[in-house]
Amino acid sequence: MKTTLELPERLVMKVKLRALRDNRKLKDMVAELLEKGLALGESEEALQEPVIEMNQRTGGPIIRGGHAPRPGDELTNARIAEILFAEELTRNAKID
Repeated sequence: MKTTLELPERLVMKVKLRALRDNRKLKDMVAELLEKGLALGESEEALQEPVIEMNQRTGGPIIRGGHAPRPGDELTNARIAEILFAEELTRNAKID
């Protein structure tokens, strides 16, 4: 089946270079990478729900999930501050 996609130029160049390196057609390389990506998503969906426990030392929650966070989804101090700030803005907007 033929289709047209608008993709970032940098991404297309990476895929073209990989296809060239592996001596493969671009369409075959794209199909393989899509299949791998879809398979990854399916395996993640099959993982168990997170388990929440209480840390005996600090009393805070420990959340154990079935997989590591995706890049950008890590719960860092900066990310927590961002979330709290966004919630505060939302709360203040409702008051005004």
